[in-house]
Amino acid sequence: MPYVKNEGAEIHYHFERETPGHPSENHRPIMILSHGFMMDTTCWYKHGYVQELKSDFDLLVVDARGHGLSSKPYDPSDYDDQTMARDVLAVMDDAEAETASFFGFSMGGRTGLELASVAPSRFDLFVIASATPGSRTEVGKKSDIRRIKSFSRGKDAVASFMDRIGTEMNPYRKEAIEGDLNAYLAKTKANMERLDITHLLEDLSVPCLMYAGGADPLSHDSAKAAAESIPAAEFHTIPDLKHMYTFGRTDLVFPVVREFLERNNSKRK
Repeated sequence: MPYVKNEGAEIHYHFERETPGHPSENHRPIMILSHGFMMDTTCWYKHGYVQELKSDFDLLVVDARGHGLSSKPYDPSDYDDQTMARDVLAVMDDAEAETASFFGFSMGGRTGLELASVAPSRFDLFVIASATPGSRTEVGKKSDIRRIKSFSRGKDAVASFMDRIGTEMNPYRKEAIEGDLNAYLAKTKANMERLDITHLLEDLSVPCLMYAGGADPLSHDSAKAAAESIPAAEFHTIPDLKHMYTFGRTDLVFPVVREFLERNNSKRK
């Protein structure tokens, strides 16, 4: 299980490859998979993403700092969005991946948008699920306040908080309750200070698919509005889905992603 050090943290990742050796020798495109808040690398396997994507890509599956097997600092300043983007670049460098495609959900999607603003030349395309380059929405801020209270009170409070959200959180319950609550607390505090970087993406030329559920107040409207000012972006609404269902409802997600990948991969050939 590889690790790479970056800015005071050890970042854990999996490299799912068809054949061993230097990436440039295999001639296989690489895709980064970056998970959401209170999730980890295992979610990409459990929900079938690795199986869906590995026929076309070698996969770098990353545990974000504060999650999974990566380091878990307790200072909110360690969870700045640009720091988390640099974690991904460190993983790419460690794996000797000069360029890659990127697929991120929620928190991971925001990491992808940061990468699109600071290192677009390292990426072939972006798939950004349920994330916005805008600042934290009012709904998001209210959710953050509730999360801070539950993380401060312990695992029982987190379980109760997840129960109130509803069944969309059930597949991620174990990772959330058994995770490091102090790290989650620090990341949540950092989220509340999130900046709007939409203006930094107005010259993006890398193809970018953005999608969100029509019933997702955390990201849908903000992401849709932002996509209109990003020339390389296209936005898709997945009707009626809440935030977490846009990860778990792969029957609806995979066709949208597959069409985008096939269309853009054919352009590069």
